[in-house]
Amino acid sequence: MCANPRHLPDGIEVACHKCWQCRENRINDWVGRCIAESKTARATHSITLTYGRDDAGIEDHLRAALLTYSDVQKYLKRLRKDGYPCRYFVAGEYGSEKGRAHWHLIIFWQDRVPEHELNRRFLQKHWTHGWSHWELPSYASIRYVMKYISKDIGVAERQGHVS
Repeated sequence: MCANPRHLPDGIEVACHKCWQCRENRINDWVGRCIAESKTARATHSITLTYGRDDAGIEDHLRAALLTYSDVQKYLKRLRKDGYPCRYFVAGEYGSEKGRAHWHLIIFWQDRVPEHELNRRFLQKHWTHGWSHWELPSYASIRYVMKYISKDIGVAERQGHVS
């Protein structure tokens, strides 16, 4: 239920899509979609992709300063090219301590699953910018990724991109 509903001229009450309750509903809708998608996938993983050091190993990779979606697109393209078809949800985030960019993905594998290690960071050939960290998704990890929908909407509203 919306905490701040709007009323149309014909008297119909509609959700505002901006209040805390509408945002919670939106997050819950996306969590439900992810859970439903995971039921039809061969396997599902929660993956964090981080940016490591530069090629010389001296300082943070330049890409750690900005969320560059094309990096994720290329990662997914490399996976698919190697025979790992997947569907996904992705959200970018800046770390709370150093402000470094990283990506959270929920990946739904349609067939084969690439070689990986669970619950520890490792170098994966498909992600060429740093570390991968794979986990089996839980409700909490899916919800963590989905909350960025709400967070991104708030930022977009403040910047005047959402009405």
